[in-house]
Amino acid sequence: MDSKLDEDKISTMVSEILLGGNQIYFYDLKTKESFYQIDAYGEFFIIENQKIEWDYSKETKQIGDYVCHKATTMYRVENAKGVFNHNVTAWYATEIPINVGPRGYHGLPGLILELQEFKRNYVVSKIELNPEEKINIIKPKKGKRMTQKEFDELGKTICFSRKQ
Repeated sequence: MDSKLDEDKISTMVSEILLGGNQIYFYDLKTKESFYQIDAYGEFFIIENQKIEWDYSKETKQIGDYVCHKATTMYRVENAKGVFNHNVTAWYATEIPINVGPRGYHGLPGLILELQEFKRNYVVSKIELNPEEKINIIKPKKGKRMTQKEFDELGKTICFSRKQ
């Protein structure tokens, strides 16, 4: 068995134990409010998503019935082990003019149908467009509000205090 794979699985399990496995992403199409709620370190937090700076490419590919365009960005992770920059690639369909996607990624001129982040791929499996149907989305309110930087600092503090 590949030891790197084992390390990745262990790292993911430890992250889920410390940070919880449940995150709820919220994006309001009208107000552009964007955040995620996370159960971490034994309590809830609401972390404000920052504006994403996308680099657009001329590259396209077909995903299902849609011609998708490529955009990339960098996701910065800062924790007790250091600062890490990860490439993120999104494939979005301008035919669906909703500027959201998985894991809180947003801001492109179309729906993100595929996202490559870290070593994970998220791909849409089914799209049902039904503008007549009302969907009631409940905005998460439980948790202490903070920026991603404040949350990262909290994580470093907690990890550092556990080492001592």
